[in-house]
Amino acid sequence: MKFLQIKSEGEMALEAISLIGASTKRGDPNSIGMFGSGLKYAIASIIRQDIPFVVYSGEKEIRITTDPVEFGGKFFNRILINGAETSLTDSMGTEDWKGIFPFVREIYSNALDEDENATIKLVEDLEIEAGHTVFCLNATPEIMRFMARFDEYFVKDFKAITVTKDGAIHGKKKGTRIFRKGILAFEDEKHESIFSYDLYDIDINESRLVKNPYAMKRKVATMLEMCTNKSVLRRWINALKGGNAGLFEHECILEDWWSTQDNPELVEVILENKYYPVEITTMLEPEEISGRIGLSTKLLKRFLKYAPDSDILGLTTNQDSENVMIERKPSVQLFDKVHDAKTLLQRTAYRDRLSSTIKFAKFSKSHVLGQAKKGVIWLSIKLDVYGVEEIAKIIIEEQEHIHSGFNDETRNFQDHLFNLFYTELTRNTKTE
Repeated sequence: MKFLQIKSEGEMALEAISLIGASTKRGDPNSIGMFGSGLKYAIASIIRQDIPFVVYSGEKEIRITTDPVEFGGKFFNRILINGAETSLTDSMGTEDWKGIFPFVREIYSNALDEDENATIKLVEDLEIEAGHTVFCLNATPEIMRFMARFDEYFVKDFKAITVTKDGAIHGKKKGTRIFRKGILAFEDEKHESIFSYDLYDIDINESRLVKNPYAMKRKVATMLEMCTNKSVLRRWINALKGGNAGLFEHECILEDWWSTQDNPELVEVILENKYYPVEITTMLEPEEISGRIGLSTKLLKRFLKYAPDSDILGLTTNQDSENVMIERKPSVQLFDKVHDAKTLLQRTAYRDRLSSTIKFAKFSKSHVLGQAKKGVIWLSIKLDVYGVEEIAKIIIEEQEHIHSGFNDETRNFQDHLFNLFYTELTRNTKTE
């Protein structure tokens, strides 16, 4: 007969398993537990699953039994500690505390809080010892299967690939697995990930599960950006190439307004490659993609924060727009219309303001007809169906963006145009 034994230094007080809400670890950032309910739920779960177990505090066994009690016409199994009644029943935690992992996680986590060298292992003979606490469960077939997958639930005793100030990055495991201080706190076996992650500081609920998935993804994103292991960074980039969804890490990208921190290793790895946004793949020719890595626009915007000199095909760094443009050769019809529009403007009072080079592009946002960028007016190749006067108006708008420095759809730009219009209207007005 084998047993699953969890052993830690220090003799456990009876209140740890009998007094609901009592915890000496609440507010301690170095502790795994905090709520004072987990160990009670764990015992209720073991009893409910009818798994034989014993608990020793030092060399004394703590006898845990049940006694039926009626309440409101229903019967419950009240938990007794050394024959004394408690307010606990084996119906606690029926929703979340199912299967083997929840109660093993709780007992082992509690042991680690008391003793960082606590052990969990299969034994044939119990190792009862003064000054120690031992939880021992019969190694049922379910427990044996669980222990065969131990590294999917605990990573404390496994070497990480790399460590950051926010946590550790571990090798690939089944699905997506996020650990908190070495203990599994989030899993999604249907959603693959590149790595698994052990976060040092993430909020959990009373069931020891991640409370806020968005905060979890943000912390993983920060961990990846702060990683100094170039091998890990290269694996991250290469695994994400070709798509903007499909892996857990595709969801772990900080917004481009999020601040950056110095990370020379990340900058070096970014600059090893040339890129293009995968969202505009259909806009590109095969020869334009050749030799480049396709990544999501959101991630490429982060790369620009770290390495502004990155070679990213068609990606604008304009913080007010997510539009991406690719330079294209205009049709003969469009080229002639633009020439006629410029000639038209040269015959007006606007000729002195018309100073920028005009180039042509295809924009990822179909409604964009023009864009001013770094002193150049970019016109959409879709303008070949527009009239000369309409094109002239678009040229004026983009030229004024360059003169004013103001962005589209802003009050400052509106005021600039009104002031310009008013000045032209009143230029020849004589004072009475």
